[in-house]
Amino acid sequence: MRAAPGVSGRSQTLFAITRCLPFLVLAAVLGIELSPAHTLYTGPLLSPAPALAAVTMGPVGTGGVTVLAGVVSAITAIHNDAWGTPQLYANLLALLVVAVASMATCAVRVRRDGELAHIRRIAEVMHRCAAALAREYASGDARGRGALPGPGAPAAAARPRGVPRPSRDRRRDFPVPAR
Repeated sequence: MRAAPGVSGRSQTLFAITRCLPFLVLAAVLGIELSPAHTLYTGPLLSPAPALAAVTMGPVGTGGVTVLAGVVSAITAIHNDAWGTPQLYANLLALLVVAVASMATCAVRVRRDGELAHIRRIAEVMHRCAAALAREYASGDARGRGALPGPGAPAAAARPRGVPRPSRDRRRDFPVPAR
């Protein structure tokens, strides 16, 4: 996932920093756990890493951060002789729950972003077509080539079946409801 085109340099910098946050959290936890002055238990800090990744990365990046968080958890458990403790299993379970939720959220976001990009492309094409048609109409070329129906053109032929012909009296086409 990239920052949107046309975004300012400051926003791109913040996006890059936000994208690095999960890796910074993993490095900080690994550094604290493996340091000789280890007094903090930082295992629960591994759980938010997949959620942080899901904000700026796709499902593959989020899955990669999840695997890295599991590896960091295993390394710290081996280093601190914590295998078999309930706290380690609770941290791994929390990591699993957050990872599954993050992957699902990320997949939905990526799908929604793709649909939005598709709709934007369609809107851009429609805008270009409408602008070109408006230019042709303003110059008077459109009626001569048959692009727009003229006063004598059979406009009813292009109307779907069952749609009534518009009347000359616009008040009849849009009746005001009685109160």
